[in-house]
Amino acid sequence: MARIRKHRNKWQVLYRDPARHRERSAGVFDRKVDANRVKSSIERDIATNNWFDRDAGAVSLDEWARRWQASTTALAPASVAAYDSLLRTWILPTFGDSNLADITAMDVREWVASMQSQGCSPGRAGHALMLLRQILATAVDDRRIQTNPTISVKSPKVQHRERPYLQPHEIAELANTVPEQYRALVLVMGVAGLRFGEAAALQRGDIDILRGSIRVSKSVSESHTYGKGERVEVKSPKNGKARNVRIPRFLAEALNQHLQAFTPPDPEARLFKENTGALMRATRFRRWILLPALESAGLNKKVTAHDLRHSAAAAMIAVNPNPQLIKQQLGHATISTTFDIYGHLFPDESDKLAEALETQWNSRRSGPEADQAPVRISHVGT
Repeated sequence: MARIRKHRNKWQVLYRDPARHRERSAGVFDRKVDANRVKSSIERDIATNNWFDRDAGAVSLDEWARRWQASTTALAPASVAAYDSLLRTWILPTFGDSNLADITAMDVREWVASMQSQGCSPGRAGHALMLLRQILATAVDDRRIQTNPTISVKSPKVQHRERPYLQPHEIAELANTVPEQYRALVLVMGVAGLRFGEAAALQRGDIDILRGSIRVSKSVSESHTYGKGERVEVKSPKNGKARNVRIPRFLAEALNQHLQAFTPPDPEARLFKENTGALMRATRFRRWILLPALESAGLNKKVTAHDLRHSAAAAMIAVNPNPQLIKQQLGHATISTTFDIYGHLFPDESDKLAEALETQWNSRRSGPEADQAPVRISHVGT
């Protein structure tokens, strides 16, 4: 794996690079004993898979980040746009000219503090840190740096802010306030709990009026990448899986009226479109339709299209707090996602639990010898 050769009355250590399979020099030494020490160290690192190319870290973060971006082909366009924004705004201005091997943990800590001092929100600063961590993790995998300097750096603490949501009667009022062609759209989000992109992608063939269900198999995705403009596409739902969403009779009737009034008979015809016939866009919907309706109805103007989905979730939990059912209706990938987002809305069953434990405990003393044989608690040492 490594060898020593005489070089101009000195001793040169040569080794075969395990990553690029070519012979390289590890230095020239005056004494053979020093060359042997370096040779043994290199052979040990290679044998234990701890070897890394120290020269390979002499590449700028800017160059490495661009290579990383080009290799992440599986990302959704919205994620690509978000990563591009974080790189341009926060990461590259600080670390772009730095070599990978020169970035230290202290540099990263000072950078996180600097972002917050410049007004960057804790959430966005945390996202920037996570992105830098991903990029440098690939440099570790490629053996360009030995350790990732972001590992020990904690993300800024994000204060939980509960999103506003509307009560069922407010959803009904909002639906009656928006233009008629968007009434069913408000109900699909505010009652059935569809994401805006899922509702915008609905086609006539996705609606089963008789069975009272909506087939969610697509979603409209929006993204804006610097220098490339906006991009709108129809893709799979957020967790990549289609689902059937059961709906109440009044929503099925509202959808039936919408289909008759606004949707062509073609099964692939979109239920909801902008006035130009283009795909619905969340930003335009909020600006031109939702905000004016909220103001006109005297409702909370901070409510977004996604908050209508939260409103639906709150209503579902109020009438049937079954976490698995809520998960299926909302299309969450895991039950933990449901609890992370809506756990505070589920009823507190702690009093019932305490009462049940009291009943269970007392049942042990309900026999004929209860008075003569009190319950004893044995103490087990730990």
